[in-house]
Amino acid sequence: VLLDLLTNPRYGLGRQDYETSHPTTPVTRSTPGISMADIDLASFRNAAEYCDDRIDGKKRFTFNAYINRKADALDLVRSVASSFHGSIVYAGGYITLVLDRKSKQGSKSHHSLFRLYSEANVIQETGDDGIVEAPCFTYEGTGRQARTSVVEVSWVNPSEFYKENKEVVEDVDAIQRYGYNHKSVRAMGCTDREQARRVGRYVLGSNVLNTETVSFKVATEGAMLLPGDILVIADPLKTEIASGGRIVSARNNRITVDRTPQRSSTSGEWYVYTYGASGIAQRNEVNSISGTDITIKDTFLSTPSSSQMFILVNEEDENTFRRYRVQSV
Repeated sequence: VLLDLLTNPRYGLGRQDYETSHPTTPVTRSTPGISMADIDLASFRNAAEYCDDRIDGKKRFTFNAYINRKADALDLVRSVASSFHGSIVYAGGYITLVLDRKSKQGSKSHHSLFRLYSEANVIQETGDDGIVEAPCFTYEGTGRQARTSVVEVSWVNPSEFYKENKEVVEDVDAIQRYGYNHKSVRAMGCTDREQARRVGRYVLGSNVLNTETVSFKVATEGAMLLPGDILVIADPLKTEIASGGRIVSARNNRITVDRTPQRSSTSGEWYVYTYGASGIAQRNEVNSISGTDITIKDTFLSTPSSSQMFILVNEEDENTFRRYRVQSV
């Protein structure tokens, strides 16, 4: 549906090619619009597979709606994308579809959306005397009243002649902690009660779990970031240890770094995040740390290069070593 709205020249935003009817010199012209060549089809296929995943025998997301009146094109496209937790971004000359979904991370795997940041690759504000005047990372939390604990989802019920129904989804723990904070949402194109409940749970999870934002400044490296990318941040003011920096040299199972890494305790599941030769982030379990040398239990899928980033993370301590999803650049 979304791809059709973007590329159809009659009722969507698509580009139309036509030829003038001049008797001697016909000219091929085009109306302004979007063609298939402007679409990142891989991201749309990824979204289609996500929506088609079966949950209790039904597809995760379906879209059943009439679009029978004028609307702002960008608002309409965003509304359709949000019906399956997606968003539209324009990057690298292509229209890309980004999903807000949980990333799968195995014990030895790499994920192309992980980006690594610490004091070593962000811009610090310093005074004329060279002294740092402000922290590298600035955090901001949401107020208690902004944390929704009850969601009322509007959806269309085919069993009642497509009458609009209301489905209430509550988070008992959030009600006890933050109070009865109500929010009403409309599930566009939703004709299934379980899908409506998933929409409600998504809104609750987003409001209760996404309670902190972080902002920072980077150099040209920031041009690689896209909304939806996942960041692993090693902020020493938050982790209280030096757990991020640059790689000096690397072998197939060991890296030498530019500072002495620290672990808050020897217990826990400690992993080191690095970039491979292709620029894709990878995660490996730490075997030992000696001075500035970090040895992993296995071998790197791709041996890191010098001057690349590393971050040491305790996977058991999610409150200290948090992931952040890019909202804007």
